[in-house]
Amino acid sequence: MPFYVLSTIIYAVSFFIPKDKKLWLFGSWDGEKYSDNSKYFFEYMLNKHKEVNAIWITKNTVIYNYLKSKNLPVEKYNSLRGRILHLRAKVVILTKGKKDVNHYLLAINTKTIQLWHGVGYKKILFDTDLKNIYNRYIKYLFFFPILRNFLKYDMLISTSILMQSRFSGSFNMDIKKIPITGYPRNDILFSNSAKLDSDNEVRTILYAPTLRNEGIDGSAAEKLSIEELSKVNDFLAGINAKLYIKLHFSEEDQVRSIDLSNIRLLKSDPFFDIQEFLSRTDILITDYSSVYFDYLLLDRPIVFFAYDLENYISNDRGFYDKYEDVTPGDVVRSWAGVIDSIQKSLEDPGRYQEERRSLREKYWEHFDGKSSERVYKEIMKIL
Repeated sequence: MPFYVLSTIIYAVSFFIPKDKKLWLFGSWDGEKYSDNSKYFFEYMLNKHKEVNAIWITKNTVIYNYLKSKNLPVEKYNSLRGRILHLRAKVVILTKGKKDVNHYLLAINTKTIQLWHGVGYKKILFDTDLKNIYNRYIKYLFFFPILRNFLKYDMLISTSILMQSRFSGSFNMDIKKIPITGYPRNDILFSNSAKLDSDNEVRTILYAPTLRNEGIDGSAAEKLSIEELSKVNDFLAGINAKLYIKLHFSEEDQVRSIDLSNIRLLKSDPFFDIQEFLSRTDILITDYSSVYFDYLLLDRPIVFFAYDLENYISNDRGFYDKYEDVTPGDVVRSWAGVIDSIQKSLEDPGRYQEERRSLREKYWEHFDGKSSERVYKEIMKIL
């Protein structure tokens, strides 16, 4: 409450502080990561639009020291200079929400640009129970601007007409403020570095399941028993493949390690970049994660390991679409099914290619690696 009171005073005062249209602040994942759409757009701005003073804001000392060592513009979100930058900046770029930067210092005349972090069919924000939570607790504190504006943005990017409409409802936002630009993080998937090395005999398979029950019930570990994974490991050794398992960062502590020859557990650090890993992945295994919508841009096989489908639909986020309508690949319920699907995908990578193409065109409008450029142009329009 003291922060809300103080932020209200700052909010009122900062309205009279002139804003610098050339000062843009960037942040990602509550200030704890250097990744995702904000990172890619930040680096694009540094390379292509040096006339803009682009500065990364972080809470993480490791990120701060790393970017400093690379001579990249960075500032701690709560330092004296960082606070001054927030009061002066005209544009703030976000990936998750306003806590990506120092949200207590964001004024009404600062343009907040939400790049978001997922495309897909899972319900989010105002289309979920969050709407009830928001109304129950926050509407009674509407006189605090920081709460009244917490989920409001001046611009939100989207990837297709479908997602533009869907975001309009889930963010409770005017569709005119949601341009179709594509995601900056996916520009890398259209570069030469995203091509698979045909001479590499070791195949790369990624298992990236989604978050369940907001990461609080330990369910991420239930399908990663050594007994089951040992059988998968024997299969992988036989086909000369490596399986990399990347849990949602909120659930990583549920599985400490996996000691098998052909299976590796990936742990997040502040710089882990899933897009770079996707670019060199031969086959993706997932369940309900939006990661596979990005992977569709590479047109490679996907296996859907939906072992708890009914429970997820009934007791978790829920979907906009029928699961069978948005899964261009085998839907399996066990590791035995995963093994069988991998084998079939290796024998015929073109399986489900038409289904992948159809879904890709539904969720993505641009396939040219120029999403960052379009985002920049849209920001300049509102300036």
